[in-house]
Amino acid sequence: MIPGNHDVHSDGPQKYRSVFGDDYYKFQVKYVTVYALDSQLLGNWDQFDAHQEPPMSPEIKQEGEKMLNWLASQERGGGDRDRKKKDKDDRGRGGNGNVVIAMQHVPDERDGGFPNDSKPYWTVNGEYKRREEDILKRLGVHDVLAGHWHDARVFDAAGLRWHVAPATSWSPFGGKLGFAMYTIMPDGKVNTEFVYLDGSTERK
Repeated sequence: MIPGNHDVHSDGPQKYRSVFGDDYYKFQVKYVTVYALDSQLLGNWDQFDAHQEPPMSPEIKQEGEKMLNWLASQERGGGDRDRKKKDKDDRGRGGNGNVVIAMQHVPDERDGGFPNDSKPYWTVNGEYKRREEDILKRLGVHDVLAGHWHDARVFDAAGLRWHVAPATSWSPFGGKLGFAMYTIMPDGKVNTEFVYLDGSTERK
């Protein structure tokens, strides 16, 4: 479980954490290590109609730096003092943890020209996008699971494959409503199946 843009705002993640616990962490399932990240610490999504990237509050900037420093520390074995707290789960551990993926609400990149709306609302912006992507690639991440657009998509950008899930409520772009099901193979391949509420399916 990770927060989205309606869960953590520019006043910080404290309310979210008081109810749900950590907003970023990692966990292990069999041979897969998952980094669950709080993309809301990498920008400001409070103003949907903003045409320039809104400034980040000092608190969010500080929290974003802490998260990126924690993520970078995993390359060195995760030696930060919060490591045990952030290592949430090892259920099903039975492999070598040689497959590494990440998940966050807001994608860093666009799918070519989609969304065809130039507002910064649709992606992580600026230096945080570049810094996060560099760290993810050093950690061996090839696939990132995301949402935010309410539109089912799988695409390659910036050396990563982005798997964007549809929504179950509504789509601003007219996309089908439904779920994304992921199968992660031992060789690292992530297969995505979109299961739509109209009964149809689509494999990517």
